[in-house]
Amino acid sequence: MRDSIRTVECIVRNHPELTGKEVLALHEQDKREHEEYLIKRNQEKHDYAKDLNENGGYFRGKFGNSQHYYYRVFNVQILNDGQVMMDVEKIVIFDRAKDPQQSDNTEFSLERQTKFYERADTYGLSFEERIDKEAWDKVNAYINAMTELFWRN
Repeated sequence: MRDSIRTVECIVRNHPELTGKEVLALHEQDKREHEEYLIKRNQEKHDYAKDLNENGGYFRGKFGNSQHYYYRVFNVQILNDGQVMMDVEKIVIFDRAKDPQQSDNTEFSLERQTKFYERADTYGLSFEERIDKEAWDKVNAYINAMTELFWRN
């Protein structure tokens, strides 16, 4: 198992007796061995990414009393350096009337957005409650129904 990939130039320099086809085959073998090395090195992350991609990554959490959020993570991938990248659809609900520091404010707001190629460590998913797809779908159905009521002509 290789922890790095030799360049074609390096292989030619170290093995001048090889043909071009043999050099390319050796380079491809290096790539496969390096990929196996990375997978073993990051097995836990790969298992987590596979679980999220296959079973769905639905989470919910809160920040203080006034901010609640839901995440759906998908297209989770592990980079060569071990970083976990993902696409995130998020719903954030702000209920400032429940914030003791802003008791005179009765503002309620909701943000829904999708972000692509986000670093997983910025979301702290290991601290959030994992929910099922049905819970995610219920929140979206409610938001869609409210949107329909507000924007109906």
